[in-house]
Parts: sequence; structure tokens; C-alpha cells
Amino acid sequence: MVSRFSQLAPSKWSYSQWRKFFMIAAIWNIFFAAPASFWPEFNMKIFYDVLYGEDYAIILNRCFWIFILALGAGFGVVSKAPEKNHGVLVIGVIVKIALAITWFGLVLDRMATFVAFFCALGEALFVIYFLYYLVSGPTHEETEAAV
Repeated sequence: MVSRFSQLAPSKWSYSQWRKFFMIAAIWNIFFAAPASFWPEFNMKIFYDVLYGEDYAIILNRCFWIFILALGAGFGVVSKAPEKNHGVLVIGVIVKIALAITWFGLVLDRMATFVAFFCALGEALFVIYFLYYLVSGPTHEETEAAV
């Protein structure tokens, strides 16, 4: 059982495992952002328990999720060569910190649902891993030298 948890330790990950992780980050963003971009009213219901929103709120919600979708595409690019895309990761850290704090706050104020809480937890977890990679993650050169 301990060995399964040790697989979550980023210090043990190879370069190729990090590339897979960044693809998972891309899928995470796209999984939530794509439907929310096409069906913002449904998204507002599952995240904030709002049946009907003002037109501007729906438009802003859609714009927000389109930005998250673009960021997910950026993480897909990062998965191809993480060592060359630190800027996308830094932006990802900033956005994910802001999202986690915002969603945790909204949940505490009872203005958001469990879905928002789950997403806030996910965002916080991604922040930890992104920061670890930025500080200590392997580079492609290190991986090739080790082989």
C-alpha cells in the first residue's frame, strides 16, 4: 500500500512521467471548461446552484471558462516539452491559486456547491505539483544524461 502512495511523490517521477502529468492537467482543464463554455447556464447550476443568471453573468462565466480552456491547451503544449514552457506553468500557478482561493471562499460563504469545492481541491493540488516541477523537476537534458 505504501508503494502506491510513493508513486504520487513527484521527487520520484521521471521526465516522461512529468510529461504525462502535464497532459492530465490539460485534460482536467478541458474536462471542465469545454462543457462550461458551451452550456454556461448548466455550469452555473452545478457550480453555484443558480438556475437563471443575468445575461452579463452568463457571458462572463463563458469567457472565464474559455480562458480556462485555453490554459488547458497550454498545458497540453507543456506536456510536449515541460522544460521549454515554464512561463505557461507560472501563469498556471497564478490562475490556479486564484481559483482555489475563490472557490474555497465561495463554498465557505455557501455561494458554491460541492463541485466547486472539488475543483478547488484539484486546483490546489495542481499548484503544489506545478511548483515542485518549477523548482526541482527534471529537464530533458538530465533525463537523456541518465540513460
